[in-house]
Amino acid sequence: MRKTVVSAVLSAVLLSSAHAAPVSARAPTPTPVWMTYQNGTKLQLAIDRASFRWVDGGLLQFRHRETFADQKTEPTLKVHYFVRTNTVVVDCANDRYALVSSDYLDRNGKLVWATTFPLPPHLWRFQAVEEGSMGASMLDIACQTVRHPAYKTE
Repeated sequence: MRKTVVSAVLSAVLLSSAHAAPVSARAPTPTPVWMTYQNGTKLQLAIDRASFRWVDGGLLQFRHRETFADQKTEPTLKVHYFVRTNTVVVDCANDRYALVSSDYLDRNGKLVWATTFPLPPHLWRFQAVEEGSMGASMLDIACQTVRHPAYKTE
């Protein structure tokens, strides 16, 4: 994904974060600051800017929210949900990410299932992103928001 990206959405995201302090200088904030970067009729994607933090040698951790118009099911957990919030760790330098924990909520925002203990770093399973995928969009937005050197904008 190391590329120069210019789009209306990305420009808006970068402008909204232009006056923010560098991620490493921000104090942890318990109140989420959701930044929507995709808003369709079936799916809305957002990143919690207040959750950004650097972990384990340059990896970026944050919360990512997927809000669905129609109810979804997680078959392995036998959970029905409308919102899934994941804690994600991304490796901007190598275009990959790992899911650390997940919470599932109903239509009213009530928690229906949550990860009790997030995965420790030695169990993180990174996956490479595919061009044009939801993972690629998430990585592009997060890495550009924190101004990672591998992601440049014009």
